Amino acid sequence: MTLLDALNLSQKTSSTAVLQKQGARSIQAEAGKQTPKVSEIDFADKLAELNKLPLWDREWKIICLKKINNIPVTLDMKLKFLQPVYEQKLREAETFDDILKIFQQGAFQCFEGDVFNSQLFDSYIKPVIEQVAREREMTLTLRDITMVLGRSPSLLRGYLENLLRTQYEILLLDDVERYFSQTINVLFEMFYLWSVCVIHNTKELHDFCTGTLPVTKMKFDYEMGDADTVLLAEALGWKETLTNLDLSWPSKMGDAGAEAFAEALKVNTTLTSLNMMAYEIGNAGAAALAGALKVNKTLTTLNLFHSNIGDAGIVAFAEALEVNETLTSLHFWGARGDMRGEGIRALAKTLTVNKTLTSLNLDSVRTGTEDLEMLAEALKVNVTLASLSLKNSQINPKGAKVLAGVLKVNETLTSLDLEGNPIMPQGAIVLAEALEVNKALISLNLGNNSLGADSMILVGHSIPGRKSQFYSSLNDVKGFAVALAKALQENRTLTSLNLESNHIKDESIEVLAKALAVNGTLTSLNLKDNESGNVGAIALADALKVNRTLTSLNLERNKIGSIGVVMLAASRAESDTRTSFYFGNNNIANSPKQFLTEISTFYKGSTFQF
Repeated sequence: MTLLDALNLSQKTSSTAVLQKQGARSIQAEAGKQTPKVSEIDFADKLAELNKLPLWDREWKIICLKKINNIPVTLDMKLKFLQPVYEQKLREAETFDDILKIFQQGAFQCFEGDVFNSQLFDSYIKPVIEQVAREREMTLTLRDITMVLGRSPSLLRGYLENLLRTQYEILLLDDVERYFSQTINVLFEMFYLWSVCVIHNTKELHDFCTGTLPVTKMKFDYEMGDADTVLLAEALGWKETLTNLDLSWPSKMGDAGAEAFAEALKVNTTLTSLNMMAYEIGNAGAAALAGALKVNKTLTTLNLFHSNIGDAGIVAFAEALEVNETLTSLHFWGARGDMRGEGIRALAKTLTVNKTLTSLNLDSVRTGTEDLEMLAEALKVNVTLASLSLKNSQINPKGAKVLAGVLKVNETLTSLDLEGNPIMPQGAIVLAEALEVNKALISLNLGNNSLGADSMILVGHSIPGRKSQFYSSLNDVKGFAVALAKALQENRTLTSLNLESNHIKDESIEVLAKALAVNGTLTSLNLKDNESGNVGAIALADALKVNRTLTSLNLERNKIGSIGVVMLAASRAESDTRTSFYFGNNNIANSPKQFLTEISTFYKGSTFQF
C-alpha cells in the first residue's frame, strides 16, 4: 500500500490510521491525539540521543520522536535536525536527477500546512545547497530556485489540502517523491544545480555573456549561427570561470565563427575543453583554430565533429601540434572535406616529434593503405599516444596487417577502435597474432567488421595476458564465448570487461557465467545492449552466489524479465559482496522503477538502477 492508497482509505475509516510502505517499516499515527507540552530542554536531550544515529535513520526517527514519543517538534527543530542529512545526500549524489530529488525533499520539509516558509528554507536548506555546490564545483542561481518554489505551492496545494482533511501529518519521503515525480515537471529548470549551464536561445546567451554567473561548464541546445558564436567568443576573452564549452549541438557556425573563437583562444587562460559540431567549418576556420593552438597554453581537448575540414585544415593542425605542448586530445570525427591523404601524412610526421597528444580520433576520415603505413611508422616511435580511433575509415585487410605490425612493437597504445572497417577474417587473424605479443592494449573494438568465427576465437585467446580491463565489440559466436570464458579462468589481473553491443545470447551468457563463478579478479562486467533473457540472467545469478569480487554488472538493453531480476538480486542476499546492477530497458514488469524500488527493499546492500 502506498501513501496515496492510505490517504484514500483513511476517508472511510476512523481518525486513527496506518501508513504502510511495501517492504519498509510501518509507522502508526494517531490523528487528533493531544500531545503534552515538553520543554525545549527535554527535546534537546532527546535530540542529543538521536544525533548518535546514522544520518539515514534521522528522517524516520524524527517522525517517531514527534508521533510516538509525543514530543512536539517544531519545524525549526526538525530542519535543524535534518540539515546534515541533506548535506550528506547532496555530497553523495551521483546524477542530476538525484540532486533534484534531494532538493525537492528539503524544500518540502519547509511547508507548514500548505504555506511555504521561505525564512526556514533560507536558514537551513539553501546554505547546504550553496556549500555543497561550491565543494563539488557546481553552480546554482537563487533566481531559479525561487522560480521553482514560486510554482510548487500551487501544484502541491490540492495534495496538501487532502492531507489536512484526513488529519495526517506524516509523510514518507519515498512515497511523496514517487507522487511528485508524476506531477511536477518544473524542476528541470534547475539545471544550474550542476556546473553545466544549458543555453536555450540567443537571449540566454546574451545574459551569460553580459553577466557574472560563475559557470564552469556550458552547453547549448539550440542552433547557433556565426553572430551568436562571435558574441560568445568575445565573452571568452574576459570570462575567467568557464573551463568546458560544449557546442556539439548542430549549428550553423562557419569559418567566421571559428575565426572569432580562434582569436578568443589566443587570450583565454581558463578553457580546457572545447567541443564543436559545426557542419560549415572548413579549412579556413580550421587554419584559424590551429593558429590559436600555437599560442594557447591551457586547452587540452579539442573535438571538431562533422566539420567540412579537408586535407588543408588537418595539415594546419599537424603543424600547430609541432609547437603546442598542452593539447592532449584531438578529434576530427566525421570530417568530410576533400581528403587525399595529405592530412594523414602530415599528422604522421607530427606524431614522431609531439610529446603531449594522448588521444587522436580520425573516425570516418578516409585512410588509404599508404597513408596508414606512414601513420604506423610514426606510432612505432611515438611514446605518448594512448588512444587511436579509426572507425569507418575504409581500412582493409592490408591496413589491418599494417596496424598489427604497430601492435607488436608499440608499448603505449592502450585503446584501438576499428569498428566499421572491412578488415575481414584475415585482418582479424593478424591482429589476434599481434595481441599475443602486445600486452599494453586493453581496449579493442572490432565491431561490424564481417569477422568469421575462427578469427573471433583467436581474438578471445589473446585475452589471458590483458591487464586491468579489456573492451571487445564483436558479433556473437559461441566459439568466441568459449575462448573468452577460458581466458577469464586463466587471467589473474583483468578487473574490467566490456562486452557491450555484441548480440550475445543466452547460450553464450551461460558459458561466460561458468567462468565468472571461478574468476577471482573481475570487478566490472558490461553486458549492455545484448540479447540475454531470463535464462542468461539466472545463469549469472548462479555464478554470483559463489563469486566474491564482481561489484558492477550492467545488463541494460537486454531481454531480461522480472524473474531474472529477482534471481540476480537474491544471488547477493547472503553475500558480503555488494553489487550495483543496471537493468534499464529490459522486460521488467509494468512499472520498472517501482519494481526495482521494491526489490531494493527486500535485498539491501546491493543497488538496482533503471
